[in-house]
Amino acid sequence: MDDAIALKLLQTESTMIPNLILKNYVKLGMTAEEFVFLLELKAALKDGNQPFDLQTIAQIMSKDEAQIYQLLHGLIEKGIISLTSVVDDQGRNSDQYSLDPLYKKTLKLLCDQTQEHQIQAHQQTRNDVFARIEQEFGHPLSSFDMEMIDSWLNEAHYSPEIIILALKEAVLSGVYNLKYMDKILLAWEKKGIKTAADVQRQRAKFRHQGQNQRKQGNRVKPMIPLNKWSE
Repeated sequence: MDDAIALKLLQTESTMIPNLILKNYVKLGMTAEEFVFLLELKAALKDGNQPFDLQTIAQIMSKDEAQIYQLLHGLIEKGIISLTSVVDDQGRNSDQYSLDPLYKKTLKLLCDQTQEHQIQAHQQTRNDVFARIEQEFGHPLSSFDMEMIDSWLNEAHYSPEIIILALKEAVLSGVYNLKYMDKILLAWEKKGIKTAADVQRQRAKFRHQGQNQRKQGNRVKPMIPLNKWSE
């Protein structure tokens, strides 16, 4: 490539578009043709160059002005761009275009997608809890069982992590029912145990207390394992 041509290409200004818009222009309500027109419009609006010549965009896109105006009004109707009439100091009216509606619409799309992902993740986690309990208990859950687990998640706001830990405690004790798990969860709640780290700290605390008592030579009763909540 000729150096002069390469230099000219490097000096050419670029039109930047966020990837979020690039990857979601269909979800934002635009056709491919409207998106290309939007890029041309954005380039024309760069550095506040208003008013701009729609004829130039028509030539670039190999369309007549009627088709360009149709694309323009289509984007206005879809809430992608806005058009306002501005009066200058000399009393002359001019059209001012803005892409702010596009950015607001994109932000809303991002928020909606984030919320949808959170809902999907929550549903997946909920399903994982149900499946894990069914697997450990070795039988399908009854409607009563499902209601109890739902109450743990949605009313008591126990985390899926702590429910699975309570399940492990129940299995270690050889007790395969939700009422026993409920006793474990209530006991942990009273002690402020909410995470796996909290459970580990509680176990370490019991071990430490037992070691200190043995060192002191005191006669102590056998410690109740953490999983023996029914006792």
